Amino acid sequence: MKNEEIFTHWSKILDKLFYNPYSYWSAYFQMPFSRDSEYGNRVNDRVELFCGVSRGTLVDKGYDWVVKFPLTYEGDNAGYCDKEVEVFAAAKEQGLSDYFAEAQFIGVYRREIEFWDFWEIERFFNLYEDTVVWEDHLRELIKEKSLGKKKKITLEIPLYAYRKAAHYSSKKMWQLSREDELFAKSSNSPLAKSSLGVAVAFRDWYGLDVFQKLSDFAREHRINDLHSGNIGVIEHRLVFIDYAGFFDDEEENSEYEDEEESGRSC
Repeated sequence: MKNEEIFTHWSKILDKLFYNPYSYWSAYFQMPFSRDSEYGNRVNDRVELFCGVSRGTLVDKGYDWVVKFPLTYEGDNAGYCDKEVEVFAAAKEQGLSDYFAEAQFIGVYRREIEFWDFWEIERFFNLYEDTVVWEDHLRELIKEKSLGKKKKITLEIPLYAYRKAAHYSSKKMWQLSREDELFAKSSNSPLAKSSLGVAVAFRDWYGLDVFQKLSDFAREHRINDLHSGNIGVIEHRLVFIDYAGFFDDEEENSEYEDEEESGRSC
C-alpha cells in the first residue's frame, strides 16, 4: 500500500480525535508520554493505543497498518523509529526482510487546534489518565473558571507505518526443555538476550541457518530487547515487530533474563 494512502487513513482518524473541544487527546498529543496500561488502551470504538518506553503505537482493528510515533515527554525518542526504518532497509538488502514487520516513515501529521497549553493542565494527567474521567474533570474546571484562555497550538506527530501482526504465543516459549534452554544460552545470540524463548521460537520456525543469519544481523545492527512482546505473526511468518533496541550493549545484564522479567517494550 502506498504511503499516501496509509497517511490519509490515519490523518482522518487523528482529525476526529480533536473535534471534541474537551478532548483528552488534544492535550496528550502536545507532549505524548507512556500511558499507564491500567487505564486501558481504548482511544475510540475501533482504535487502541499501546505505549512502550519510547514510542506509542496506534492500532485500528479494521486496518492492516499500525502507526508508531515517538513519545516526547521524557525526551526525543524519534531516533528509535528512524532506526527501524534503516534496519528494515538493510534487512531487505540482505534478503532478510521476511523476518521483520515492514517499517516506513509516512510523514508528519500537522493540525492547528485551540486548546489549553499542555503545561497548564499537565498536572491533571497524574490524576486522571482515564480519558472520560479526565474530560469530565476538565468541564468542571471550565465551569469553575479555573483555567485560562485557550491558545492556538500546532500539533506535529511524526508517523511511522508498520504491517500489523497477530500476537504470537507458544507454550514452548514459556516452558523450555533443558536442551532448548542450553541451546539458547550457548548461542550467544542477541535473540536470546531478553528471552530464551524467542531464540528457540525462531530456531524452530526457520531452522539453524536462518537463526544464525538473524543473530549475526541483529548483532551487526545492535538490535536487542527482543522479548516476547516484540515478536508477532504476519502472513504465517514469525517476525520481529519492534526491533529498534532500547539499551546499549554495555548496559545489558550479563545474565539471561527470565521471560517474566523482560516485559520492556519500545
